[in-house]
Amino acid sequence: LLARMLERAELYLNFGIDDHTGNPVGEEEADAQRYSRIQAAQRLAFKHHSELREFALASCGTLSGRAALVKHLQPMSDEALARFAEHELKLVSPGLGKGREFHEDVVAEA
Repeated sequence: LLARMLERAELYLNFGIDDHTGNPVGEEEADAQRYSRIQAAQRLAFKHHSELREFALASCGTLSGRAALVKHLQPMSDEALARFAEHELKLVSPGLGKGREFHEDVVAEA
């Protein structure tokens, strides 16, 4: 019973829904949206953060996993990562996050 419930929960956690219409989003469209967000982050990194040059030039496919994305963020200082997530990507309100792990999670889940 618990295994079935867990399977069902995972299905709904990974089910794409359009934020504006509420309609389901296909896998291809969800990937396109994710890649668009990654590319926006790469452009900002390329422009403002020389330490993220490898991240900025990586293919979107290699950055789609959380572990790979967090690995590429390692060269940033904690303050730079917070500024990147809060002010440049505008993923969280300034001062809300507490620590590096929080900001890595925010960037990776965006």
